Amino acid sequence: MTSWLSSYLPQGNQVRNQYYLVWVSFLIGIVAAIYLYMNTSAFNQYPLVLGVGFFIYFASISFAIFHIQTQAVSAWRVASIIGLTIILIFSLMWFDGKVTSHFYALFFPILILSLYWFGLAFLLFSFASIALGLCITVIFFLPIHNMEEFVIHMITLTLIPFVAWIMHKQAQPAAHLHQNFLDVLDLSPLPIFTFHLVNKTPVIRIANKPLLQLFNKDMSDFTGEPVSKLTVGAK
Repeated sequence: MTSWLSSYLPQGNQVRNQYYLVWVSFLIGIVAAIYLYMNTSAFNQYPLVLGVGFFIYFASISFAIFHIQTQAVSAWRVASIIGLTIILIFSLMWFDGKVTSHFYALFFPILILSLYWFGLAFLLFSFASIALGLCITVIFFLPIHNMEEFVIHMITLTLIPFVAWIMHKQAQPAAHLHQNFLDVLDLSPLPIFTFHLVNKTPVIRIANKPLLQLFNKDMSDFTGEPVSKLTVGAK
């Protein structure tokens, strides 16, 4: 699945977007811990479960922050952090005691940011994870006290990927032009790359096949890296 997600990762500003993702997830974790401590007795009732759970969550966030420095683009990292954040939100709903908990609202920024930062494939991944989590939560953990409210939430939740899919279909001609451009670059016998500026530093955006073959690297090894990485003898 991660190879499928990787093919849909936008090529520009991925380092910045993934930093945004991990720090937003870190903030949500901090807010969740403070809320549970100040408004519930969860830490007294489940100290071991919550202690281990929050340790795994924040350790994963910290690992992701350092991992970005060694591997700029990673679909597996993006999917893992999104998945962990969704699990955290479901845990908050469980402690709140109802499927229509106000923590449900956190799913909407997760969906929107998944689309805005990482594209349609990650929006669908987030939506599928949330839908699966809702099914598990409703069947095994939380009863539905207000079916009408729950149905309205589900319809609203579904509107986001539906509208995004419509927009994606309308944008396909531009996507074909972009793919044609990439195909032309790959047909060139010369190593070619494109770049954009990030904090006034030229950063690699696209590298064609001859360049990748020259360095014996994959696209993920170059995307988001400074142009200086291509300098002969640079480490």
